[in-house]
Amino acid sequence: MIVAMSCAPVVRSSPARSRGDSMCRLLPVSLFLATALAAVSSVAGPPPPPPAVDITWNAPVTISGSTDVITSGSLVYAYNFGSSAALSGTTASINSVPFAPFAVSDNQTQVTNGPLTIRETAGRLFSNVDFTTNTGIFPSLPATYQFLLQSGVYANNPSNLEIDMGGLTTGQEYVVQWWSSSDPLSGYGTTTAFSGTTQVSLDSQANGIGQYAVGSFTATGGSVRVFLQ
Repeated sequence: MIVAMSCAPVVRSSPARSRGDSMCRLLPVSLFLATALAAVSSVAGPPPPPPAVDITWNAPVTISGSTDVITSGSLVYAYNFGSSAALSGTTASINSVPFAPFAVSDNQTQVTNGPLTIRETAGRLFSNVDFTTNTGIFPSLPATYQFLLQSGVYANNPSNLEIDMGGLTTGQEYVVQWWSSSDPLSGYGTTTAFSGTTQVSLDSQANGIGQYAVGSFTATGGSVRVFLQ
């Protein structure tokens, strides 16, 4: 199975609720911070994984236009995955939300950009595919939305993508949004995101263009991990 993502998660914080909480919208991101130093004679091990968090996913929605990108609350971060050549260091603004470039080179196993880390634990990461499609409504989308959807990251067989979203505040409520899009002739099909005991599956070829999903969760630590297959 090959897993592909045409863009990365976005993080935004929302207006305060009546109970004093606020919501944040975010796309995959993660940051590990050391809290202690190992003894001089010991060998430091890998950082512990983020705590398992159940993300409450809304039903998948077929891509339709720039207003797909949610804008409530204050943006924490938003990223667009792809190769450095395809992204060219360009920030794509969609519905007033700036998606910063997140460049991934072929054959890497892990890449970190700010608070976001993407890794492939079974195979390798690749970004050399153009996900542009001339089917569905893709040709009529704004140029920046097309730019977001046509670049992406995928993994070879076997695939086990992980995305760590960091920079979170314990007890804060967040919202995450992500997309899956590909040409019907590409062979890419369904991508499923797992977190804790919950999951959501997106059809990358729905209506000839793909889908996105929005989920919410309350942070139990500084980062959260999402698995993609």
